[in-house]
Amino acid sequence: MRVRNIAVIVIGLDEEYQYNVIRGINQYAREHDVNISYFAAFGGVVDSRKFDLGEFSIFNLTNFSYFDGGQGADCGPRPCIRHPCTRL
Repeated sequence: MRVRNIAVIVIGLDEEYQYNVIRGINQYAREHDVNISYFAAFGGVVDSRKFDLGEFSIFNLTNFSYFDGGQGADCGPRPCIRHPCTRL
């Protein structure tokens, strides 16, 4: 069986919703031999455009072509236009 590699984009790790989504993803991954790589940013935490640009730059540095798929942990069931998970 082939092991799948999945990228998960996480924004706002300090929120309870994201925490519970990550717990669910981790549980599923353990049960189904899936490798999960998390990419996190804390943009929107302070009122600074420069801060946000720095935080979100992690998504431009990541080579998502190495992954079989991905999802934003704060985007719900479908990727949303404003987050980098739409590029996967």
